[in-house]
Amino acid sequence: MQSEFQEEIVKSEYVQAEEQSLKFHNMVSYNPEKIVEDRLRESIRQSAAQRPINNQDDPNSVKFHRHQSYNQLQAWMEQVGIDMQQHRQIIKDVYRILDKRIAISNRSIQNLIHFIKTFVQHEKQNVEYLRTKNKDISKLFQDGSTMYYPKLDETIKEICNYDQGNANKILNLLDGIDKFIKEKLDFNIEMFESGISTHRDQYRKAFSNFASSSSKLTKYRRKHQGLYTRQMQGENKGKDLYHTERKLINSFLEMAKLQKNMGQAVTRLFDEVKKQEVHRYQIVITSLRMYLDKHVQLSQSKQQQISAQEELIYGLINQLESDQVVQSFEVLNLLGQDILRIVQKMLGKQQLTLPQLQDFLCNYPDAYIKLGSVQENHSLVKLRIKNAQIDCGNVLKTWKPCQIIATIDNNILIYLKENNEFKGKFLCDTSQIIQKTRVPLTAEIKCIKPGFIFDSTKTALLQLEAQDFDSLHGLLFKQLK
Repeated sequence: MQSEFQEEIVKSEYVQAEEQSLKFHNMVSYNPEKIVEDRLRESIRQSAAQRPINNQDDPNSVKFHRHQSYNQLQAWMEQVGIDMQQHRQIIKDVYRILDKRIAISNRSIQNLIHFIKTFVQHEKQNVEYLRTKNKDISKLFQDGSTMYYPKLDETIKEICNYDQGNANKILNLLDGIDKFIKEKLDFNIEMFESGISTHRDQYRKAFSNFASSSSKLTKYRRKHQGLYTRQMQGENKGKDLYHTERKLINSFLEMAKLQKNMGQAVTRLFDEVKKQEVHRYQIVITSLRMYLDKHVQLSQSKQQQISAQEELIYGLINQLESDQVVQSFEVLNLLGQDILRIVQKMLGKQQLTLPQLQDFLCNYPDAYIKLGSVQENHSLVKLRIKNAQIDCGNVLKTWKPCQIIATIDNNILIYLKENNEFKGKFLCDTSQIIQKTRVPLTAEIKCIKPGFIFDSTKTALLQLEAQDFDSLHGLLFKQLK
């Protein structure tokens, strides 16, 4: 990231052209998880239908299952990429709109301050003139000690005293305006920037984290594609395509969570900008009323009533309400028709409220995060044990829920459920499972790897249901035969 924050679209290989995102079906009601699942299933179905038929493919062969899994994952990544890229683009559009609003607001308050300060400056120049002109007018028709018209001199002195008194009154009024500028307008600039900068920095950090995660996703995808290609050519038999695919999917899900953070950050920024703008608008109204009050006091001090034009301006100021600010942050006024139409299509809605937009920005990735993967019956999986536990303690036993996967690459893989942490790979050809206790049923899975001098042994202690132990034992026993 450069020191100056730049809004750039993070491009990954799986992201399709933005216009493809408009090809969504019209949906009656909004159920994000069902929408996502239906899209993915349809995309996978179409991918399978378009797959070239190879008469040499055996539906029971490992090669066939690898190819099927690869096609499914590509279809999943393609559809997910379109949806998530469009969601991310909406987040960026909202940020740019808010950034523009911030710039306009700051420029406007600066212009207002300049306008009032210019008025004060001109009035102070008039005061200075009232003070300095007394030197020229105080000695009319005089020559040293000779005064030709004493009554005229007395009149001029009264006029000078009157001007001096007015000058002092004007200075007091102008001092009040200066104080207002410092206490209200200048202070508002500081508070506005302080409130906004925190949330803007949070968005930029979230964007930076997302960009780093996107680079990792690209790396995992290349690894997965490379392993698939080599395995289809008969190489890398010791590697596990399911494990590589799972890391790729987990990388995407992590990226989806970071994109969710971006949406949450821009929503918090939205709320802060709206709050600050309402407060600033109130100060602007107060400033205009104060300006007119002072102007009336300066220019109409001898009149008992204000003029018709001044009364008109007071009436216009009284009509100014902060509701106008709130209305300007409504969905249509904020986004515009084009962006609004895209969000409505993604959600399957005819109308869109502000709370619905904010929920979309914050929570839309949840549909993918919860879905997790393409389908339960994975073509790379021979056996899946969902309800098991593994001992993770060093001295004392510490049982943690885990998932055990037996793959077509002849491996047994163990993952923790709580954080998807990988706990080990056991090659079926060299592994065995031995029951340790009956109630609860515990078993040790052991893999012995021959070495040049010493063999290495890897073990894991598991708690299993009886039927799951039988399935795993049967798989390993069959493999050993």
